[in-house]
Amino acid sequence: MKETKITAMQKRIDGLGRMVIPMEIRTLLGIRTNDVLTVSTDGENVIIKLKTPKCPLCGGSMGNGKRLCDKCIEIIKATE
Repeated sequence: MKETKITAMQKRIDGLGRMVIPMEIRTLLGIRTNDVLTVSTDGENVIIKLKTPKCPLCGGSMGNGKRLCDKCIEIIKATE
């Protein structure tokens, strides 16, 4: 990933506890609509991480909206 520095931004929490992640940060990190984010704390900081989907066959990382990882797709194609 190309390293890009984004100036820190201050965002307000709305009445329902929501905060908008700015588009330039979502684009930089590849966060899309309906992606799952994990929210945790280390005691004084809020930590937000993009949850990477796992392949149901091998447990490997997946991406691009696929149901299986590239490795498993290649193995299945090779056996057809």
